[in-house]
Amino acid sequence: MFRTPEGKDIFVVDGHTHFWDGSHENQKNVHGKQFIECFYAYHTGLSPKDQLWEKSKFEKYSADDLYRDLFIDGPDDVAIVQSTYLKDFYKNGFNTIERNAEVAKRYPERFIVNGAFDPRDGEKALEYIHFLKETYDIKGVKMYTAEWNG
Repeated sequence: MFRTPEGKDIFVVDGHTHFWDGSHENQKNVHGKQFIECFYAYHTGLSPKDQLWEKSKFEKYSADDLYRDLFIDGPDDVAIVQSTYLKDFYKNGFNTIERNAEVAKRYPERFIVNGAFDPRDGEKALEYIHFLKETYDIKGVKMYTAEWNG
């Protein structure tokens, strides 16, 4: 919970979080390496110096780190984890629905799981959204067109 300088408590829903694995072990090819290096460069270039992460933490974010950063050290009360598969770059995907569902199962009072779909998949995308709802009880989806799909 966030407390204002006036002492008012504000319930915080973080609407866009990710629980990723861009580690060397998960990188499928040079594109996976380049993606996480670019992502880390944004972090080191834009974050305050006192909030920089070690590269190893950044490459593979642990469930414990995610929980601590959002709910212990951060003001979040609930966080929505968004899926970003990037399976052309990562052997097990970058930020998959399966990984998000695992952390939500571990902390059910804290995480809401959203799915993702690529509208270029047409009817197949609609079927996938239904699968995500039936399998993971997602509450929402993100339209995501950054997948390379070959």
